[in-house]
Amino acid sequence: MDSTFGVIKNEMKNYVQKPEYKKLAEKMVNFAKNSLGPQIIIHCRDDDKPIFKDMNIPIGSSIGALGGIIAEDKDGKRELDLTFEELLRTKEEDVKSYLLERMARE
Repeated sequence: MDSTFGVIKNEMKNYVQKPEYKKLAEKMVNFAKNSLGPQIIIHCRDDDKPIFKDMNIPIGSSIGALGGIIAEDKDGKRELDLTFEELLRTKEEDVKSYLLERMARE
C-alpha cells in the first residue's frame, strides 16, 4: 500500500506541470468561494502564484504542498485545506479499500 501511495504522490507531482492543473486550481477557488464567501485569501505553492494572480485572487503565504490550495475567509476565521496531501489523506481509507478489493479479485 505504501508503494501505491508513493506512486500516487509522484503522479500528483507530474500533474501540477500539466495545463489541466490550472483548470483544477480554478475549480478549487470556486469551491472555496462557495464555501467561505466571495472574498477569500489563497495560500499556495510559489509556482502556482501566477495562476491566482491571473484570477485576481489575493495571495497569502506560500505553502509546501504537492499542489492545491489552502483558502481562508476574509477575516481569517475559517480555513479550507484543498491541498493534494489533505485530499489524499481524507480519501485514504476509500483508496485503500478500493485497492484491496481490486487485489482480491486478481
